[in-house]
Amino acid sequence: METKRITYIDSIRSIAILMVLEGHFITHSLQTKFRDDSNSIYAAWKFTRGLTAPLFLFISGLIFTYLLLKNKKQGYQNNRLTKGFKRGVSLICIGYLLQLNLYTFFTSSKPLVTDLFQIFHILQCIGASLLIIISLYLVKSYLLRIPLGIYTGLLSISIFLTTPTLLQLDYSGVPRFLENILIISANTNQKVSVFPLFPWAGFVLTGATLGTIFHQFPKLAHSLKLPIVLFIIGFVLDGFYYNILNFLWYLSANSGLSDFSDVYVFARLGQILMILSSFIILHKYKAILAKPFQWVPWDKELFIKIGQNTLSIFVLHVVLLYQGFFGWNINQLISMKLTPWTAIFGAVLFIAFFVIYIKYLEQIQQFPNKLYRSIYCRYLKRKRSRFSQRSYGV
Repeated sequence: METKRITYIDSIRSIAILMVLEGHFITHSLQTKFRDDSNSIYAAWKFTRGLTAPLFLFISGLIFTYLLLKNKKQGYQNNRLTKGFKRGVSLICIGYLLQLNLYTFFTSSKPLVTDLFQIFHILQCIGASLLIIISLYLVKSYLLRIPLGIYTGLLSISIFLTTPTLLQLDYSGVPRFLENILIISANTNQKVSVFPLFPWAGFVLTGATLGTIFHQFPKLAHSLKLPIVLFIIGFVLDGFYYNILNFLWYLSANSGLSDFSDVYVFARLGQILMILSSFIILHKYKAILAKPFQWVPWDKELFIKIGQNTLSIFVLHVVLLYQGFFGWNINQLISMKLTPWTAIFGAVLFIAFFVIYIKYLEQIQQFPNKLYRSIYCRYLKRKRSRFSQRSYGV
């Protein structure tokens, strides 16, 4: 049976990457003296900034799992399986490549592989999480035929609850490369991971759980019940996560785990669910809400296209802002140097740059081929000209 396309998923993906661009630019450029938590405006922005990465990870897991299960052919015949495996491996490889610095390697004689190369960042985290989802999908398909959402849901909760325990373990005998994949190291003498699997993979897997629900109950994805249920669950997690975890800790006090009663990621998960539910409602009644803003120019296809090219956008923004791979010093022009208003204006320009980039992405991708054909045609033309001159004895 052909399922109706869940259009708001595409919109959420676009919003998530735009939040990444805005958040990273202002974080990177705002002067230190303006980072005042007592300022209500800055505090509100900082709160939304903290939601960006969890939301991006959550949406990545949701979309990938939904498309994986939506395919008519399942098991090894599912072509999404091969695409997902390639995607996961490529994300891990690209993530590590972006942490190399060719500029300093060739200009300053610094080693190409430094302690920065060992850290686990968001691309590696998403890539590894996709491979985990694929593994659980195969287990569900050929070993234990339990719904995939149960696997991903239980594993995500386990990751969140066991993170405090992993942080307390001794990793002196473990290669730092592997330690950084698992957790944020307590040894800060070298670079530490920003997005290790514990706890960040939990957000991808909770997104995957919702993706399985979307697939299993397609009508629910288009009903008003879904955002209401999501909002209630999110509200409970955000407001009462400590009480819930404290009760669970009381029940499992002899389990050997470290105290997990104050794991804040559950509150973040609740906030994501409330944001997602609010967006679904807004999207459902977009025709009514859009009437006062009909004069605003809006290109829906371009907006959706932004979300369909998140990897390209993310890689380019890392190269520009964080000296990824090429080590360009463009970022030194703005790093911690802008006032709030100039940082906001710069963020708008930064986003506008990527909107234009996506709008002309096809032409940009075709440019190397056109350049090659142009050079090759000129070469053939000169070669024929020389041949004709020799033929006529010129």
